[in-house]
Amino acid sequence: MTIHRVYWTEDDEPKSKSFGKDSIDQMLKYCEQLRKDRVAGRNVSFIGTATENPDCMSLPGVAAPAADYDWEKRRGGGRK
Repeated sequence: MTIHRVYWTEDDEPKSKSFGKDSIDQMLKYCEQLRKDRVAGRNVSFIGTATENPDCMSLPGVAAPAADYDWEKRRGGGRK
């Protein structure tokens, strides 16, 4: 199962490589190698990573709260 992924652009083409659950160290080493390759002249840019948690238990729909959801950001000091 893919848990970690490295994304980069090479010669204006998007690329990616996936890594398994226990491979975050390999993913980070791969990113470091891409950066070294860029310094050495390889046409690599926009190096980034993403990680997905397959055990996430959050409920879907958090981006669209219910109409009765009442939330207010409190700023420093608070008002009474």
